[in-house]
Amino acid sequence: MSPKQTSSLKLDQVWPCRRHRAWWILFSPELGNIQLTSWAPLDNLWEVQQIIPSIQLWDIEDETQLSLDDAELQAFKVNDDSHGKYLLNGKSKAPCALHAWGSQTRPCPCGCRRSGFSCERLESKGLHGCIVRSAVLPDGSTNIRHLHPNEAMSLNTMDPVVDFGKHVRLTLSAVGQLAAPIQALWVFGFVSAKLEELRHFPVFDSNSQVQAYRFKI
Repeated sequence: MSPKQTSSLKLDQVWPCRRHRAWWILFSPELGNIQLTSWAPLDNLWEVQQIIPSIQLWDIEDETQLSLDDAELQAFKVNDDSHGKYLLNGKSKAPCALHAWGSQTRPCPCGCRRSGFSCERLESKGLHGCIVRSAVLPDGSTNIRHLHPNEAMSLNTMDPVVDFGKHVRLTLSAVGQLAAPIQALWVFGFVSAKLEELRHFPVFDSNSQVQAYRFKI
């Protein structure tokens, strides 16, 4: 059996968003030991507003798709002005993105679920989502909407300018399934550092990889 190393990475230790995942490396014994460790916390990015300084206006079609419908307005308690706990807090860390973001009261756009969650489930498990008030629309109004997928991507260390097409609720659900790139980069850094060491190349370790990536995005 191949040797195995495991580590648990908490995204909110290096980026203002929660995403806690366990990672494993399986490798050939011929490589020698790969000592995967957790990262050291970094404290210079700790608030959402450092990543998203303000809510910007997206394409009107995107804004329309992401605006809460009547069922969502009721579920998120917008109608009685009790939705504050679901709003993205610029002074805090963002919640962990979930696959059901944008579809808890309707079928999942990926096709994995043909209807929204039942009232019983929503009452027992609670509603999990993240919403914002939109920027001012061309008609002067604003809406309560789900996060735009590119906003959710930036909060999960993805390149926020990548365009995955017109079906923004589908893309938002995909963000809820992702492995945060910076977490994957940390783990891959241990593998690449080992290979560089064996080839007598200069070693660009995981810490350097993460620091460079954070600077880039």
